[in-house]
Amino acid sequence: MPKFEFPSDKLDITNERAHTFIEKCEEYVDSMDEILSIFDDYKSLNSSFRLTLFFSAGGLINIANSYFVQINYTKYPCFLMFFCTGISYPLLIIPCMGYILNYLKQCYYSNYAYDKIANDESAISSNFSEPTKSTTEKVTTHKLLNKFNFYISAKFITKILFTYLAIIIIYSVIIGFISKDYSIFPLEQGFCTLTVEYAPQLFLIFFFFLIFLPFSVYELCKLNDSINMKTSLMFTTIFMFISLLGYFIMSLLPSYNCSQTSRYWPSDTFVLLLCISYHYTQIATPQKLKN
Repeated sequence: MPKFEFPSDKLDITNERAHTFIEKCEEYVDSMDEILSIFDDYKSLNSSFRLTLFFSAGGLINIANSYFVQINYTKYPCFLMFFCTGISYPLLIIPCMGYILNYLKQCYYSNYAYDKIANDESAISSNFSEPTKSTTEKVTTHKLLNKFNFYISAKFITKILFTYLAIIIIYSVIIGFISKDYSIFPLEQGFCTLTVEYAPQLFLIFFFFLIFLPFSVYELCKLNDSINMKTSLMFTTIFMFISLLGYFIMSLLPSYNCSQTSRYWPSDTFVLLLCISYHYTQIATPQKLKN
């Protein structure tokens, strides 16, 4: 005979496997809540499938481009390398920015809710007196959060991404016809170098590296320590910063690029490390964030 009543309001009563699982666990717990806590202790942060798909596409393009450059360095078409980086970098970086901003948004809301609950007494008393500076700041914060919620969405980030991709594709085609280093006709091949034509790609990387990531770390430091997402996001943001720093150092260091080590550990490896940190945040960690 079952020790506890089946929680039909939370689980499917027609599912025989659910009954079997509960009966198996009954002798080890003191209440049904303990069994249900197995499923409720973890908070799943739903990742945007759209942004994840874009990021995956960018990763595949970047890995394929890097691989073929390494094995055909003396014959690889320079325009193809230029075009692939122009496409893959925004597909990698912009979704990362979108996800970090989305997590920051959730952290802001959690922080706002936490402060609101913690200051209930002062909030109640303020209803019978003149609005205090603290109350005014809360109202302002709430308005800012509403605006933040509107702009930081998968749909809005997708629009930015598509706009950037359209511009970079047009730009790449123009460069292919007017640039000597990345010419399509005749097709320039082998020993492709980083020149001024890479300005859009470099601008995006430097913006992400020098402005966006430091901003994210700064904002995270301001949040309440009780927010569980803070530690995970802080780790990922700093790891991304280190990965990009390694990429820049290895890409621009002649002594490294001219050594045998670069053959086995190319600078693009750091882009893969960035992808790993993204995977940690978006796929692994969200399923393990405790409430």
